[in-house]
Amino acid sequence: MTSRQKATLLAAGFLILLVIFAASRVAAGPRLQEPEFALLVTTTEDHNDGFCNADCSLREAIIAANQSDYHATILLPSGTYTLTLEGSGEDSAETGDLDILSGLTIIGDGQETTIIDAAGLTGQPDRVFDIHADSLAAAYDVGLWGVTITGGHAGTGEGGGIRNDVYARVALYHSSVRANSAKEGGGIHTTVGPLQLVYSTVSENSAHDGGGLYIKAARAELDHTSIIGNVATRSGGGIYSSSCPSVHLQRANVSANSAAAMGGGMYIYACTQTLLHSTISDNHAEQGGGIYVFIGLLTLDHSTVNGNTAESNGGGMVIASHFDHPAILVDSTITGNSAGTDGGGISTIDGCYLELHSTTVSENSALNGGGVDAGVGETRLHNTIVALNPAGGDCYQKYFVSLGHNLDSDGSCYLDLAKGDLPNTDPRLGPLQDNGGPTLTHALSPQSPALDAGDNLDCPTTDQRGFARPMDGNGDGTATCDIGAFEHLGLRARLPLVFNSYGPAP
Repeated sequence: MTSRQKATLLAAGFLILLVIFAASRVAAGPRLQEPEFALLVTTTEDHNDGFCNADCSLREAIIAANQSDYHATILLPSGTYTLTLEGSGEDSAETGDLDILSGLTIIGDGQETTIIDAAGLTGQPDRVFDIHADSLAAAYDVGLWGVTITGGHAGTGEGGGIRNDVYARVALYHSSVRANSAKEGGGIHTTVGPLQLVYSTVSENSAHDGGGLYIKAARAELDHTSIIGNVATRSGGGIYSSSCPSVHLQRANVSANSAAAMGGGMYIYACTQTLLHSTISDNHAEQGGGIYVFIGLLTLDHSTVNGNTAESNGGGMVIASHFDHPAILVDSTITGNSAGTDGGGISTIDGCYLELHSTTVSENSALNGGGVDAGVGETRLHNTIVALNPAGGDCYQKYFVSLGHNLDSDGSCYLDLAKGDLPNTDPRLGPLQDNGGPTLTHALSPQSPALDAGDNLDCPTTDQRGFARPMDGNGDGTATCDIGAFEHLGLRARLPLVFNSYGPAP
């Protein structure tokens, strides 16, 4: 078989992949433009003779795409594409990093087998991709599919793996950004331009701020994506978000990241940030082992924060948000976190405003406030369990307001019996485990006093697992919301449905 025949067959295979890619794209986030033409990379070597022909490198394909007036697709077979043409400081992809100047989609064969590596730039280290769109009018889409981006070193610059500067819309699908470094955004740095990660992983990157991701004044969406094992020498081990209109994590996993100062998993500054069906676990920092929120608006919904640690305060999270930027936790579990001083689960400071609805805070520990340390401000509890925190008590300080139907195990949360609260009560929780749904939860035992003890007013329609609320948990014939993040399904829901000639058995 001739080399031309081989190239033709390879191109046909990748065009089939392109069709699959177009059919399976996620609707949310920036929409990628339809490709006008395709370029096939035929060598793993990094060279540039000015032509993308039968011997076409990735660099040559990107240069050809940059020179086109159309959105291009680059087909990238399995292999390791090591960048070796040194020379930083120019922005046309001739040397050093791969500069992208126009709409482009790169389709690899899979993140395990298609690797773009900048580690070959040893004399003049550089990032992997530098994406340039200088104005909103010049904005374009960049999509990366089925690739690993690694070995980028931006030094005192931004975005070791990818820098989006400023207006391009960047999306990664089924891709990995691993082992890159920079001053800000070791893995990815985006300014203004929207960022979307779907079924992707950002891991083992490092930076001063934002070890994995640095999101600045941009919208970002992370869907079925993992941020794992990244390091910040200051703040935001996994994610650093600053002045962002919207950062949304759905079915995401932020775990085993660390920061020397604040926000081992996430540091949020003046951002609106939402976590849905997500897990923040096993992160570490001086303050806010899992999450540190400063001024921003955080919503934690159907999510779990567990196993995070802080040297000083806020093992699970630190909330430093004022009343006009509240932090709201709904149908979530804060468990197994620890802090050296205050707030093993949650620490609030600077007159913040925090609400916990249908949430479980358990098995956290600290010197003061194993569960929740409520500093000056207001912490509101509704249908919430704060119990069985082994060190420092369930609640610390006095800035708690009960909205009714809460439970604590040591009487420290300033609960109000007139509102259906249950102070000094053991909720009889099961261990943290998979009880169904995308995140781990503590189940209520059939004998739990939290069963049917909640308030149906403002009861969420589902529990943390996504199971319907309210249910008749105690068998008295009335469906009533349970206290905490878990809704017990009750006897009728657990028994199989049996039919007779007249319909289902009662």
